[in-house]
Amino acid sequence: MTLKPLLSMVIPVLNDSEQAYKTVMKIDSQEASELVEVILVDDGSEDPIDFTLSEDSKMKFRILRLPKNMGRSAAINKGVEVSSGEFVSFLDVDCEPEAGYVKGVVASVNDGFELIFGDIKFFNEENFFEDFEKKIQEKRAQVSEQWELELTSACVTVKRDFYDQIEGFSLDFKKYGFEDRDFLIRLKEQFPNINITYDKSLIVNHTDSTTLETYLTKFYLSGRYNAEVFRLKHPTSYNLMNYSKIDINTAPVILQVLPTILIEFMITIISPIFKVIFKNFPLPFAIKSIIFKLLKGMAYLNGTIKSKTQRD
Repeated sequence: MTLKPLLSMVIPVLNDSEQAYKTVMKIDSQEASELVEVILVDDGSEDPIDFTLSEDSKMKFRILRLPKNMGRSAAINKGVEVSSGEFVSFLDVDCEPEAGYVKGVVASVNDGFELIFGDIKFFNEENFFEDFEKKIQEKRAQVSEQWELELTSACVTVKRDFYDQIEGFSLDFKKYGFEDRDFLIRLKEQFPNINITYDKSLIVNHTDSTTLETYLTKFYLSGRYNAEVFRLKHPTSYNLMNYSKIDINTAPVILQVLPTILIEFMITIISPIFKVIFKNFPLPFAIKSIIFKLLKGMAYLNGTIKSKTQRD
């Protein structure tokens, strides 16, 4: 008789077979892996991802191949559809769980927690980005009543029944950004008394080679494609977030009254100057952080302008 797994871990991946293999192997090597099934969702990779586990593996494993790239939300939903665990756990493919992660999640489930957040350790080839992300994570770990606006779904576990009742991740979010916020907001709205824990001992190592340009591209795409979707679905929550202050639709009046063509011109002039300063000057971390935040803000603002212009 095959026992039903307690935990279904869904990992979406696109064109990163080597990283997917490493992350799956990290899970397979852990204590309590026999209580786990891992569903690796190949989200339309150019070269189909294909590998198997060793014969002595105790966990269930399958690769779900999607015929085309559908995005993170759809990939996770497809993975959950074929899962069978009482709890579902979402893990970004570049988040490798440290020893004890699986056992710790199982312990939290047995302790009665219904929503379990793990802790992320960031590693980046550029020291600034590594330190910057670590400070963000330190703030996230101080969970407040507004956890739905502050935490992410990079390594989170939730009771399957709750996931099903809110119908998983929204397919309205096609590009990078806001799909996890939308998921958590809807989860909290429907289950305001959900038993939540942020466990700092549940560690995943996030190895990232992100550069300044890839960061800015993400924020631009988020502003252009997903910001309006989120803003219209959750206007009150959006106004509580800093993003609303750099969105052309909700920013301070001075930005809204200026011609968008003038704002775009200012961004094209200022942004390259800040990039040169950021990349070439040995600045203190605090000053460099301010410049980085300004660059991200301008990228996001520019994205919202493009979105508004296209809509109008």
